[in-house]
Amino acid sequence: PRQNSGGVSNLTLVDHLVGIISEQRPELLNVVEELQSVPAATRVELDDTGRNITQLRAEVRRISASAGLKSCSSSPGGSGGDIVGSCEKKPDQEEEDVFQIVAPSFVTSAEQRLNELDKALAQAHATYTEVATFFGEKRDAKPSERQPAHEWLNYIDRFCRDFRKAVQARRAREEMEEKRARRRQERKAFAAGRGRMSLPARLNSMPSPSPEGVDSGPTSRRDSPEEATQDATAAS
Repeated sequence: PRQNSGGVSNLTLVDHLVGIISEQRPELLNVVEELQSVPAATRVELDDTGRNITQLRAEVRRISASAGLKSCSSSPGGSGGDIVGSCEKKPDQEEEDVFQIVAPSFVTSAEQRLNELDKALAQAHATYTEVATFFGEKRDAKPSERQPAHEWLNYIDRFCRDFRKAVQARRAREEMEEKRARRRQERKAFAAGRGRMSLPARLNSMPSPSPEGVDSGPTSRRDSPEEATQDATAAS
C-alpha cells in the first residue's frame, strides 16, 4: 500500500520493482505488452468450456442420427498426417433430401473441429498446471483443490495493470525531473549572464524615473550612461 503521511515516500513495491528493472534490464519494461490476452483469459472458465464441448459433441451425434448416417470413422490423411473423419450415408437414404446431402460434410467438419478444441483444452490445462507450479502451487494437487485458472489469472491481470501504471508514473517523474533540471540550468545561465554585465550597461538597462516620480511613458527622457554614472557617484 502507498504511504503518504509523515513525509514517507508513497512508492509501492511495484514502483520499486519498476525502478530496479529500469536501471538493470530496461528492455523488460514492456513485458506486460506480451500478456495482453490475460484480461480475456480471466473471463474463460476451463470447466465450462469442457462441458460446452461435450454438449456440442452430443448435438453433432444427434444430427448424425437424424440424417441416418453411419458412425464417423477416422483415418490418416491430409497434409501433416492429420486425422480426417468421414461419415457415410446409409443405403436406404433419399438422395433428394437436402438435409441428408449436407449433413455428412457438416458432421465430419464439426467432429474435426471438436477434436481440435479437445486438444486445445487439454493443452490449456497442462499449461496452467506448469505455470501454477512455477509460482509455488502443488503439481500433484487434485483439480478440486487447485484454484480455477480464470481466478488465478486475476492475480496476474492485477499485477500487469499495476506494473503498467508504475511504468507510466516513473516516466512521468523522469520527464518532470528533466524539466526541472532544464529550468535550473536556464536560471543559472541567466544569473551568470547578468553577473558579467558592466555597471554602465546595468544602469543603461534601467528606466529613469520621471521628475514627479510617475512614469511618463515612452517619450520620457533617459540619461546617458555617463550621466547615470555621475549621478550614482554623487549619490554614494
